[in-house]
Amino acid sequence: MFFKLDIHEKTGKPFSIAANTVLQTETVAYRDFIEATLSGAASARADAIEEIRFSVGFPKSIRTRIGARMALSRSEEAYAIVIDKVTRVYAATERGFIYAAATLAQLSEFGELESGLVYDAPIGSERGYRVFLPGRAGFADFYRMVDFLAYYKFNTIMLEIGGAMEYRRHPEINEKWEEFCKETHRYSGRTKEIQFKTYGWHKNSIHCDNAEGDILTQEECRTLAAYCRSRGLRVIPECPSLSHCDFLVMAHPELREREADGHPDTYCPNHPDVYKYVFDILEEVIDVFSPTAINIGHDETYSIGVCPRCKGTPAPVLYAEDVKRIHAFLKERGVQTYMWGEKLLKAVANGKIPIGGSGHGEGLRKVPALFPCRDLLPRDITFLHWYWGFNYKYDKIYHERGLRVLYGNLHPLNVKKWNLRREWGINGGYVSNWGAFGEEYMQRNCQYIGLVSAAYAFWCDDFEARGEEEMVKACFAECYRQKCTKIKNPIRITHATKHDMPYITFYDGLFIEDEVYLIGHYELLYSDGTVATLPVRYGTHIGRSDYPEAYAKNGFRQLSYGTLPKKQGEEYAFEAVYENPEPQKLLTAVRYQPMPGKEDIAVELIGFSVEKRGGTLGQADETGEDATSTLTGVQV
Repeated sequence: MFFKLDIHEKTGKPFSIAANTVLQTETVAYRDFIEATLSGAASARADAIEEIRFSVGFPKSIRTRIGARMALSRSEEAYAIVIDKVTRVYAATERGFIYAAATLAQLSEFGELESGLVYDAPIGSERGYRVFLPGRAGFADFYRMVDFLAYYKFNTIMLEIGGAMEYRRHPEINEKWEEFCKETHRYSGRTKEIQFKTYGWHKNSIHCDNAEGDILTQEECRTLAAYCRSRGLRVIPECPSLSHCDFLVMAHPELREREADGHPDTYCPNHPDVYKYVFDILEEVIDVFSPTAINIGHDETYSIGVCPRCKGTPAPVLYAEDVKRIHAFLKERGVQTYMWGEKLLKAVANGKIPIGGSGHGEGLRKVPALFPCRDLLPRDITFLHWYWGFNYKYDKIYHERGLRVLYGNLHPLNVKKWNLRREWGINGGYVSNWGAFGEEYMQRNCQYIGLVSAAYAFWCDDFEARGEEEMVKACFAECYRQKCTKIKNPIRITHATKHDMPYITFYDGLFIEDEVYLIGHYELLYSDGTVATLPVRYGTHIGRSDYPEAYAKNGFRQLSYGTLPKKQGEEYAFEAVYENPEPQKLLTAVRYQPMPGKEDIAVELIGFSVEKRGGTLGQADETGEDATSTLTGVQV
C-alpha cells in the first residue's frame, strides 16, 4: 500500500469488499463518496466482508488497543477500522469516515485487506489544494479531481474566483474579463507578451486559465462548492485584491495605480471608490460560498505608491492599510482572512537577487520594499508561505511574530528540512494548480505527483526519512497505478528517446500544442485490415532517457501519471499505457511513425504488450477472475 498507516495490525486472514457487502451508511455523512469508493474497490479475491458499520467516537476497547498513539492533538480527523466479517469503522468526526473508506479501498486494491486493526490520523492539520474554477466543459474533470483529493485524504480546497464568477452588482466586471480572456486565448504565449514585453514595469502573471475564460453563474459556483463539501473539503474562496486585480481594474480603469497601464492589474488603495467595488465583490462571494475564510491575495504586488494619491505615503503603510481595511470588513462578517505572505520577507534568490518584500530596481521597474508591513498587519491572518524554497529560515519570520502560517505552492518533494520546519510550526499547506484540470495538463504541470507526495507527507511520519529519490519513485508508481485504473483494455508501450525539450509549466496562457509536443504516433494494424493510431507526445508519453538528475527535476517528474520510468543500464525507458482503440480485434503489427518535420527525433520501441480485461485494470470481472490475457506474436 502507498500510505504508511500509523497502526496496521494484520492477523493473516484475507478479506475482500464484494459487490453485495452491506454498507451501513444511511445515517452517515459523505455517503455518496463512501459508497462509490468502496464499490469501486470491489473484488472477489478472498472471503467477502459481510457488512461495514460506521460509528462516531472510539469505544473504550479501541482506545485501549491504540493507547498512546491516539494523541489528542491528532484525534479530530483520526479513524480506526476493525476488519472482520462485520467490519467496524470508528472516527472522531464524520469526516474520518471518508479517510477510512479510502483506506479500505486502497487496502483492497493492493491486496492487503486482512482481518485486524487499522488506526491513522493526519500529521498536517490543513491539507489543501489551491485551484482555479473549472470551465463549463471541464466540470467532469473538476469533479474527478475533487474525488482524487478525497481519496488522498485532503480536507480543504481553495478556489480562485477573480472575474470568473457572475457578479450581479457589477456585470461590467464579467464583460471586461470575458473580453480580456478572448484576447489572451488567441494563441499560446499572448499573456507573456503582455506581462514581459509590452510595458516597462513589472506586472503580475495573468490568470486567464481561471474557468478557462468562462463566466460561471452563481448557481453553478454553489453547485461546485456543494460537491467539494460532499467530499469533506472545506471551501475557501480566493478573491485577489490590490494585486492580481486585473478583472476589476480593467473594468474600472479609473481605479488603476498606473495611469499608463493599458492592461492594469493593481488598484490604487487611496482611490475614493475602490472599496465600494472590492466590498461588493466580497459580499457576493460570501453570499455564494458562505465561507469561514477568504484568501485576499496580495501577492506579486509591484505597482504601489506610484499614482499622485499614493506618492508620499510609505509603500509598507499603503500595503498594510489596504489589508487592514479588507480584514476588518471580513471580520465583521465572521470570515477569517488568508493571504499570500511573500511580501513579509526581505528575501533573496540565488543568494543575491532581491525578491518578495525586498526592494529592487530603478525608474519604472522600481519595486519598493514592503517587508516592514509584517509588523503592521493584524495577528489573526493566516499567511501562505510560498518562498519556502529560497531559505528554510524564512519560516521564522512568521513564527517569531506569532503568525499562523501554512505552505503555499507546495511541492513537498522539494522542501528541505521537512521535519524541522514542521516542528517549528508549519503543519499544513496547499499544493497549487495555476492551470487546467484535464489529465494531460494535470500531469504535465506535476499536479498528480505534487498531490500524491503531499498526501503522504501530511499523513506519514517517515516522509523525510525515506529520502527524495525513494519518495519520487514511490509517487511515480502510485500515480501510474491511478492512471492504469482508468484503462479497461490496456496497451503498454515501453519506449525511449534521447531528444530533449525544455520544461515549461502550462499556466498563464501557455497551452500544450500538438505542433510542438506531438512527435509521432504508433500505427496499430489489426487482423481485419483496420488501422488505429496512438499519439506520442513528448512530456506526456515519453521523455529524455538520459535526463540529468532525473528524479529531482520537473522535466522528468512531468512524466508521472502517464508513464512509469524503467532503468535501462544508466538510462531510462518509459512505459506508457493507452486504451486499446479496438479491444475485440486481434492486433498483428505496430510501427512508429514520426510527424512531418519531426523525423530527426529518434524513438526506440523497447517493449509492447496488449491486455484484455473483463473490467477496469486491476479489478476482477463478474466471475471473480482477472480476465487478463497478454497477446503475443505482434509484429513490431
